[in-house]
Amino acid sequence: MKKTLTFLILVALVAFIVSSCCKKEKGQPYLVVLSMDAFRWDYPDSIPTPNLDMVAANGVKAVSLRPSYPSKTFPNHYTMATGLYPNNHGLVQNSFYDPDSQLHYTIRNRDAVENGYFYGGEPIWVTAEKQGMKSASFFWVGSEAIIDGYKPSISKIYDWRVPYEDRIDSVLAWLQLPPAIRPHLIMWYMSEPDHIAHEYGPFSKETREMVMYQDSLLGIFMDKIAALPNADEINLIFTADHGMQLSNPDSTEYLEDYIKQSWVKDIQGYNPNYIIQAEEDCIDSLYISMKKAKHLSSCKFG
Repeated sequence: MKKTLTFLILVALVAFIVSSCCKKEKGQPYLVVLSMDAFRWDYPDSIPTPNLDMVAANGVKAVSLRPSYPSKTFPNHYTMATGLYPNNHGLVQNSFYDPDSQLHYTIRNRDAVENGYFYGGEPIWVTAEKQGMKSASFFWVGSEAIIDGYKPSISKIYDWRVPYEDRIDSVLAWLQLPPAIRPHLIMWYMSEPDHIAHEYGPFSKETREMVMYQDSLLGIFMDKIAALPNADEINLIFTADHGMQLSNPDSTEYLEDYIKQSWVKDIQGYNPNYIIQAEEDCIDSLYISMKKAKHLSSCKFG
């Protein structure tokens, strides 16, 4: 799909790096999953990331990973949690209108974010809790809502201001809780380099510096993990929800060139993906007109 902003989220390949902290598993293993928002799969190829390089050399690194469509933060994080495509788990955008309930979902609306109605499927922490395994989440999408009667045993209300160092310390503290309440599944999140890449571009000096900083934090994190008495039972996954790419200004399209205001009941989303709810008798007209755009891809539902 051709995009219309200077910087955009791309249905791109992202790295999915898996590491085991040991060669021998002892007792019941632990899984710690970290997602770094918009961390392109090829950043380690062009930016010094010695700690991620060490993980790739001593663990397993996937050749590539294609995120689900739309390649947005909330749909893809919940896809990772459930194994379902967005059209099946329900988070079809970072913001959208649900005609069945007549409710709007937006990522900054606390009532919506904590409303289990919006979250279909069964996220992995719910599966774990149903089986008697403790789980914990530090800002993973969906973990603030009660889903099928369950939440992670430990969860945090999203606050972007919490420093990454504090998040690391929290994860380490969880791994040192008494065994009876210690989570064996931990999922946590860094919002960078997404924010800075949107501001300056995915290949900017600022983004490069952020990626290097995050890699240094991973080094600190893994050193602290290695110092734990149960380090040989802890497995790590480093992944991302999507990549990011520069757009071509020559491919800019203006929706008003193709859409009459009278055709539209509601528009949700933002570049490069929109969900347009057409008036009932205007669906075909809107779709046919949108198909004329050279740099847009359109599909019709319903």
